[in-house]
Amino acid sequence: MRAPPREERACPDEESGGWGEAIHDCLIYIHQHTMLLKKFETQLKNKFDLHKNGCRILIAVSGGVDSVVLTDLFFKTGYDFEIAHCNFQLRGEESMRDEEFV
Repeated sequence: MRAPPREERACPDEESGGWGEAIHDCLIYIHQHTMLLKKFETQLKNKFDLHKNGCRILIAVSGGVDSVVLTDLFFKTGYDFEIAHCNFQLRGEESMRDEEFV
């Protein structure tokens, strides 16, 4: 869902496409993120019959990137939710850092 990575520069220059290319990449990212958000909300309504009115959701998260994205999507769609952390200790020390993060 991200624009392709670029080497770090203090400021775009003419050779790299200038500001126009950087703005284009940002617009692509915003469009992709907006589409993901719309698809997510449609799936919640259609597959799980979840609606924002009076529905409270419990999200089980590990702290990994997929859990963080899921939490962010619920937050941005405006659902009322709580987070429960699940640490299955599958990645050793990294699992512990994820637990602290959550």
